Amino acid sequence: MSALRSLAEGVAGELVARVRGEQTIRRMRRQGLQAPDAFYVAAQVSIDPGFAWAVEIGADATLSANVQVIAHDAAMFRATGYTLVRPVKIGARAYIGAGATILPGAVIGDGAVVGAGSVVTGEIPADTVAVGNPARVIGTAGDFVDRHRRALSEIPRFEKGPADAGGLSASEVDAMKQALADHGRLYVR
Repeated sequence: MSALRSLAEGVAGELVARVRGEQTIRRMRRQGLQAPDAFYVAAQVSIDPGFAWAVEIGADATLSANVQVIAHDAAMFRATGYTLVRPVKIGARAYIGAGATILPGAVIGDGAVVGAGSVVTGEIPADTVAVGNPARVIGTAGDFVDRHRRALSEIPRFEKGPADAGGLSASEVDAMKQALADHGRLYVR
C-alpha cells in the first residue's frame, strides 16, 4: 500500500506543480534533461523546456530559487528563420545562486559557485566563484569556503532552520531575529 501511496503523492505533486506553472525534474528528464538523481533544484527554477535535452547537470549540483537555464537563442529567428541552440553544462557540486541566468553555451565547472543574480555567458572554471553580469571569476571556491569557516567562530549559528521538520518555534525565530539585530548575519544548518 505504501508504494501506491508514494506513487499517488508523486502524481499529485506533479499536478500541483503544473497548475502553478512550475517544472518538475521528472518532466524535464522526459524532455531529455541529462541529470543524476543526486542534485538539488529549488522553487521556480526554469530549465529550457523546449531544449532540456541540451542541458547537462552534474551530481550534487544546486540550482537555487528562480534560476533560469536557457539553451536556445531565438534573437535572430525573425530575420533568419532559425533559432540557435548551444549546450549548457553545469558541473558536479556546482552551486548556482538565486536568480542567476545561465545562457546558451555556458559551461560551469565542477565545484564552481555562481553568485545570486549573475548571468553566465561563457565558461566558469572548476572550483571558482563568479559573480555579475556577465559573470566574472572573483576568486576560488576554496577561499570562499575558508572565509565562511572562519566566520563560523564569530557569527551566531543555529542548528535548526525553517526547512527542518516542524519548522521553527516562536522562541527560535525570536533568537534568530535577535542574532540578526546584534550581528547583522547568522548561519543556519
